[in-house]
Amino acid sequence: MEKTALRSTISLENVIVSTGGGTPCFLDNMKWMNENGTTVYLEANPGLLFHRLAGNKKGRPLIEKLSDVELMEQITGHLAIRIPFYRQAKITVPAASLNVKELAEKLSG
Repeated sequence: MEKTALRSTISLENVIVSTGGGTPCFLDNMKWMNENGTTVYLEANPGLLFHRLAGNKKGRPLIEKLSDVELMEQITGHLAIRIPFYRQAKITVPAASLNVKELAEKLSG
């Protein structure tokens, strides 16, 4: 379903498509995204991701019942698998110091 939804964006212009964290890792999705747009990896370390997710688990079935230790284990495990795909993005931006204006200028330039 994610592949189909992603591919349906091909005819859209001047849009930002924010995928789920696993989307770039399957079915050649990252290759397709790189061929059809500008990809950006918002690079975040496990601590930053934990900080953002720990207080926002409600309504997220994959993490809402995890303890803090289990959440950190899941984050580090997923990152270990996903980082090689994320690093294929055309642009990498440190999420901790993300400046949206600078990123917008970089993308439009």
